[in-house]
Amino acid sequence: MTTTSIIVPVSKQRSRSSLLRLYLIACIYRIINALLIQTQFDPDEYWQCLEPAYCLAFSSGDGAGSTPHGCAYTWEWTRRFEDTGAMDGDNNINAWFQRALHGPLRSFLPVMPTYSLYVASKWLGLDTTWMISRGPLVLNAIVVAAPTDVATVYIARWLSAGVSGNANTKQPTSTGISTHSVEAFGRSVLELSSIEWWALFASITSWFNGYALVRTYSNSIETMLLTVGIALLAPELFGESMQDECHLRSASAVAFILGGMSVCIRFTSIAAWIPIGLLCCARKTTFRGKVFTLFALCASFGLLGIIFGTALDRLFYGFWAIPFLGSFHFNVLQGNGSLYGTHHPLWYFFAGLPAISGALLPLFLVDAGMSFVEGVCTAGHQARRDLALVIVSYV
Repeated sequence: MTTTSIIVPVSKQRSRSSLLRLYLIACIYRIINALLIQTQFDPDEYWQCLEPAYCLAFSSGDGAGSTPHGCAYTWEWTRRFEDTGAMDGDNNINAWFQRALHGPLRSFLPVMPTYSLYVASKWLGLDTTWMISRGPLVLNAIVVAAPTDVATVYIARWLSAGVSGNANTKQPTSTGISTHSVEAFGRSVLELSSIEWWALFASITSWFNGYALVRTYSNSIETMLLTVGIALLAPELFGESMQDECHLRSASAVAFILGGMSVCIRFTSIAAWIPIGLLCCARKTTFRGKVFTLFALCASFGLLGIIFGTALDRLFYGFWAIPFLGSFHFNVLQGNGSLYGTHHPLWYFFAGLPAISGALLPLFLVDAGMSFVEGVCTAGHQARRDLALVIVSYV
């Protein structure tokens, strides 16, 4: 490994090449991670994804609720509105809304990667026991865990001290930050700044990422969508506000489409995406720019992501189900979420955070303490505070 110090802009081509190499390395690491897992965490990794995907691909059923060939959907998929005839005089919109509130809680959106794998395996005659049971973990390593690692590093690149947005390339600029490169066969394989290396180290050594991120949970895909979305919005969130106030980047639009999709998976994602949207608006200096960002970017493309997820559920359920409304009704309005246990708010800080952080907890506490003591209103500190706001509101 070699170390140098640079004071040059990160070119667009170099940035993409670096991220691609990082993604390939992350894929190899996460595939090994997935193959080493030989345990079961809890039943949700089967009922949230594997069983529905298997039923769709290999059964002759007509959607959630049928049980052909031994397939079964849990109550989260089969929950329906019991129409007693009391709503016959109501208008169609109210009836549709009530059916959505009392409908299923699970979206088919996070099932799609595993379902696609099963269908492809069936067509190619590769639907072996190993492919059905272990294939989804390997797939999640490639499409969920590895992109999360890369997005984490990219976010760190923009959060680095002295990072600023370039008006033309929208790429971060490194100012005097040490870089470390890994060489193989006389060639540089991967070159990252010291801050990016630490971000990568924290992501790949997180025991909870290694244990849960490659599993087939809807939360795993939700985590990936949120992390990749923040990475795509990095120029808006962490760069300098030098771009046109009403300029719309395609990457930003994709980010909020991913945000809408994550809300379809779990309605609680909105607790992260609302602050993200407000921060994007707040960084605009004119009222016109704020309004444009709020409606043309955040609301429009977020709604587009929700429409996509809802249309997908319409296809597989066979009726207009809106699972995030059903989940909101069951867990919040009816208060049934407490049936699975509740914790005092302090539990998340004194038990939950240490359990998830593991060996990284001391490093987190040191960094959080140093950031609090410094408290300087520089661009880098402001960006970190903005990201902390998103994390705290989401938790």
